[in-house]
Formats: sequence, C-alpha cells, structure tokens
Amino acid sequence: MTALRIGLVLGAILALGCGGSTNEDPRGGGGSAGSAGVSGAGGRAGASGGGGSAGSGGIETCESSLFCGTPSVCCDLGDECFDGACVPPCASGIRCGGDGSVCCAMGDVCLAGACATPGASCTDSFDCPEGDFCEPTLSQCLPQPTGPLCELRPESVTFEPTIEWHWEGWSLDDRYRQVQSTPAIADVDADGLPEVVTVAYRSTANNMLVMLNGEDGSENLMIPDSTYNVRWGTGAALGNLDLDPELEIVFMTIDRTLVVIEHDGAQKWTADVSVGEKQGYPALANLDSDPEAEVVIGGKWFDNDGTLMQDKGWIGCNGEWCISAVADFNDDGQLDIVCGNRVYESDGALLWENAAAPDGFVAVADMNLDGKPDVVSISAGNARVLNGVDGSLVFGPVPIPGGGVGGAPTVADFDGDGRPEFAAAGRGNYAVYDLDCAGDPVPAELCSSGRNDGILWSIAVQDLSSSVTGSSVFDFQGDGKAEVVYNDECHLYILSGEDGSELLKLQNSSRTAAEYPLIVDVDADGNSEFVVPANDDQIIRDNCTVGTHGLLAFGDSNDKWVRTRQVWNQHTYHVTNVEASGAIPSQENDSWSGTGLNNYRQNVQGEGVFNAPDLTVAGLSVNTSSCPSAITIQAEIANTGSLGVAGGVPVGFYQGVLPDGLLLGFESTTVPLLPGQTETLLWEFVPESGDIGPWDFYVTVDDEAAGLSVELECAEDNNEDSVGAARCLVVQ
Repeated sequence: MTALRIGLVLGAILALGCGGSTNEDPRGGGGSAGSAGVSGAGGRAGASGGGGSAGSGGIETCESSLFCGTPSVCCDLGDECFDGACVPPCASGIRCGGDGSVCCAMGDVCLAGACATPGASCTDSFDCPEGDFCEPTLSQCLPQPTGPLCELRPESVTFEPTIEWHWEGWSLDDRYRQVQSTPAIADVDADGLPEVVTVAYRSTANNMLVMLNGEDGSENLMIPDSTYNVRWGTGAALGNLDLDPELEIVFMTIDRTLVVIEHDGAQKWTADVSVGEKQGYPALANLDSDPEAEVVIGGKWFDNDGTLMQDKGWIGCNGEWCISAVADFNDDGQLDIVCGNRVYESDGALLWENAAAPDGFVAVADMNLDGKPDVVSISAGNARVLNGVDGSLVFGPVPIPGGGVGGAPTVADFDGDGRPEFAAAGRGNYAVYDLDCAGDPVPAELCSSGRNDGILWSIAVQDLSSSVTGSSVFDFQGDGKAEVVYNDECHLYILSGEDGSELLKLQNSSRTAAEYPLIVDVDADGNSEFVVPANDDQIIRDNCTVGTHGLLAFGDSNDKWVRTRQVWNQHTYHVTNVEASGAIPSQENDSWSGTGLNNYRQNVQGEGVFNAPDLTVAGLSVNTSSCPSAITIQAEIANTGSLGVAGGVPVGFYQGVLPDGLLLGFESTTVPLLPGQTETLLWEFVPESGDIGPWDFYVTVDDEAAGLSVELECAEDNNEDSVGAARCLVVQ
C-alpha cells in the first residue's frame, strides 16, 4: 500500500464502477433515469431524478464521476462534495456558515460561523487593535468573536513542570555558570525567535554577558568579562534604540559604566554612572517626541545616542540596588520617572515628593480603581501605596512579615475579586497585600482571609542574605486568579494567589540579589514557560540540601498552562512598555487601564487566549474507478475551530468498523490549517487478489488512540468519519 497526497482540494469522490470516468451499473432499474442519469430502458434513478417506469436493464452514467453521501448520489459537473452533500465549488477553500454553504473570499478565514478578514501582522494580541487577537499560525490580527466560540479552558491545572532546557555554564569555561540576574527576553536578532540575555559569574568580581537561544538554550552571543565585566547582581534591558530591526542590549559594568551594544556585540555607546556607589537594572522608555527610546538607570536618563538628559542621582533604591520605573502620572501624554517617594517629569521638573516616605522599589497600578495610577512602594521593611497624582499616602506603611528590606513588588488580581493586590518577598515571609484587608470592619467578600492588617496572606520563606529578591506572577489557568512564581535561597515556589498554598516546590538554589524568575513563551511554541536563574556557590551558608546553577526553562508536561507573550524585556516589565518585536512604543499606553491589564511584573494573554482549533474529518469518500487493482480513500481534513494549527497533524487510515479496525497507515497534513480551511489526503488501498468487497473504512485526525495526538482541541469527539460497504461493481 502506498500513500498519495494532494494539496488544498475540497470535495470527495465516490465513484462506483470500473474502468475510466464513465461509471456503469448493469442492474435493471425501475424505469427511465432521472435528470442526473442517462435515459434508457430500465435505467436507475439519477442523483436528482426520480424513478421512471420499469425497464429491462440499462447503463447508468455520472458525467461528473463524483458520487457523494450515504447513500451516494451523483453530483452535477463542477460540484464538490462537502460534509456528505454536493455543493457548488469554493475557490478559496474556506467554507463557512456551519454547513459549508458560505464560501469566504480568498485570504479570509472562518470564525464562529462567519467569514473574517485578517488584519495587520502581529506576534501577540497586544500588537492588535482592542478587541482583536493575534492568530499565531497566520501571524495576523483577527476580530475576536463575541458569540459561541471554539474555546479550550483548562478545567484544572497541575504543576508538573518538565525542564525544556538547562544552560549549565559557558561551553568555553564552565566556571562561568552561576546566574543571579533577572533574565531579559526578546527577539534580539530579529530572526522570529526569542533570545535570553542574562549575566553569569565565576566570582562576584568576574561577570560575563550571556545571550542564549530561547528555543533550546544554546549559546548565541557570549561576551567575556575581559570585554565587559558586568556588575554582579544586575541584569540587562532589551529594546530597539534605533531604526534597524535588531534590538540593543543595555547593562552596567563592574566599574559602573552604562553600556549599550548592538545585537552582535558591537558597542553603540557608554556613559559614566559611577557617582553614588549604587547599582541597578536599566529601563527603556520613550521620554521625548522622537521615535527612538531612551535609557533610564536610577535617576539618570540618557537619549538614545548616549547624551545625558537628566541626572537626579540614584533613585528607586532599596538597599544597594536601584530599579526605577516610568509611567504617565499627570496625563500629559509624556512618561515620568518614578521612585519610592517622588516623581520627575522627563524634563527633570519635580512633579511631587512625599518626604515622609523613604525611597524604594516600585510598581505602578490603579490600586483603588479610581482610574488613576498609584505607586506601590517596598522600602526599608515596609509596604506602602502612594497616590500617583499627588504623592499622598493611600495605604500603609505595613511592616513586611518576617522582616527584611523587601523585594520588588508585583501587582495582580490574586484572589479573583476583580480588584488588584500587590505582593513582595522579605527576609522570612512572602506576602500578598490587599487594600481591602485594611480597616474595621473588613469586607468579607473582598478579603477572604479576614485579616485587618492590610495583608491577605503570608507564608514562610528563606532569604536571609539579600532580602530583596523579586518575584513575578502569572495566571496559569486563566481563571482570573494569578499565581506567584518566587525563588528564595533554596527553593522555587509556585504559590496560589488566593491563599498562598504551595502548588509547586522545587529545589533550586540562589544566594539571592534582586533577581526573580519570570513567565514567557521562551521558545515561541505557543506555550508558556518559566525561566529561572540559579547559583550554588553559597549552598553551605544557606543550608540548602541541593545546589543548582545556570539558567533553566520549565514547561508544562501537559501543555495546559495558558499562552502568553514571547517578551519580558526588563526588570520593570509591565506589558505596555514593550511591543512583541522588542520595539519600545513611541507612545506607551497606560498599564493600569485596558482589558487584562492593571498589573505589574505579570505576563498576560490578551484576547483569544482560550481560542482553540477543532480538527475534523469533514468528508470521507472512496473512489473505486481503478477496481479491482486498487481503490482510493479520500479524507478531507478540516479545522472548524477558532485557532489555526501548523502542518504535521497525523491522520490515521483504517479498514473495518470504528473503533476496532485494522490500521492501514498514517499520513500527515502538509500545510497549516487556518479556521475554516481544509486539506485532502489520499490513501491507496490494494485489495487481495479476487477481493471485490464490500469494505468498511474510517479515518481519524489527530489520532489520540494511536498515541499521535499533537493538538489540544475544543472538541475531541469529532475526529473521525467512516464510509461503509464500498465495493467493486463487476460489469457482465
């Protein structure tokens, strides 16, 4: 038996007969043939005709040689067979309208039973207009339907991660294997796949810049400390500072020089930031009216060519680390620079200062849902919220449970009440703070723990060294409740945002600085992963039983974590600060408004996150025109869902009756199937000598029973079709 393929062909052929394109039946009928038959004494009824008067025998012919349905009928010349019925041809190959009666225009897709025209190119849904989603197979924006839709919402998510890749040290000198830096992830070299940029050290005085391929963790660009000795405990920011498609990499060296390099390592410019004896993570933002982004580190910001714009010293500091942020606090369309107790406009003018509050690490969100930004500040062992418009105190100060300086805050809806909370790590506890849990009485429907000290929950962790470790958050299940991803000195945790219960605890060591693990589609496979730094040179001091080093990417063993973006470009990541390409927006949208936003250091999904494909066998037919030497099984594979699938979906051909047939073999789809699109696959069946049938056949797509399922679909019970009693007709 051999397999045949054809391209995008709509229709199925059931030709009952032998030899050539004219199909003859010697059996006598009840009279003259109908309108689709050939008149003659005793001819059988044609496809659309009725029986005539009795005859004494004759020959039936079907001019189109196309028989469709069960029982089969002869289609008109030029018709196609779809879903068991003869239908007019559809040149685009995209049938819609539920029954396939609507033929979409060339280039359209079928979404929720209606034709839709793709829009602009995209990488994720935040590249698209509000209400559109990014169709990943097509890489174009499509309107997100509002009616009934093929969706796949995970009923439950288990945390059974698998290591997708583990970079364990520089291939030329594995002494450079310790990572204590928040990775930055984006498509640096514009090849369509993300890269991961981090810092690896062999000692605190020897730190190299590392760029890995996100697909497999292989080394891409490795810059030794002899070229740039990166500042220990800091990391990079990624973004486009010029007009070429590749991104720039921004970092700080051990002698406190700010460095900007091209994607290939070529130096672009440097600047001295040594005054003040601090260190920090840079941030990229567009602070003026030109199209290129600027660089902010502490209270210093530089134009895209390295020209110093303003110098306010080191701000955004909590201890020795400084991490500043930007947002538009006065609604003038220009971004401002914010730290723990003040906001500067981009021209250096002081917008406000709260002298009663210390400096600190910040996040920006609308914490009281008044439509305006607030500043979440973690500083000197306390948590606060300041009004972003005037700096007045909104919440706190609340002492960090378990003490410590406090790590960079995250903002998300942790408990699913539709209101934001914030979280941060300390020396001995990780805590989620909730403005609804402050005061007396506390509204039980908004503060499930019933506490009235401003804390929703806290759990014990271990960060005795720096106590400034960060974290990130992600809604793995898409149920509106974000989970926490955090690493202390000995363990990696995923915690329930609702109550802090442990969903995952893995041994992963770190001496800790201001780093954190993060969630991103690091390999551009349409699934979320979390990327985790690790180092093991202080495991004895920290009393860790197992040491880990390098950089690890974990994925879901079951591929059920909801999708997310392919970018996390800097420590103060907040979705709207960077486009999917790594470009920095010329006009950044407010991160506290818009669907799925009002969060900080949280990666999100955007529109269409639950859209799913639905693979079906839209038509199955048998062509017996080559009997008795061979018959051809023709399977029309369709995607009737709301998301495209790549080629390579397995299709099984079987002889017999579902589900106990004999496997004839497998074929695979050869082209991507967009919503509404079909591809026809052929399998040639060679009967035993003298065997003229009848035979039963069935076909399965994305064959789960055979262990070959590769796609998660909104429906898994419509993946097969059958045809029965196919036989060769013998002419006497």
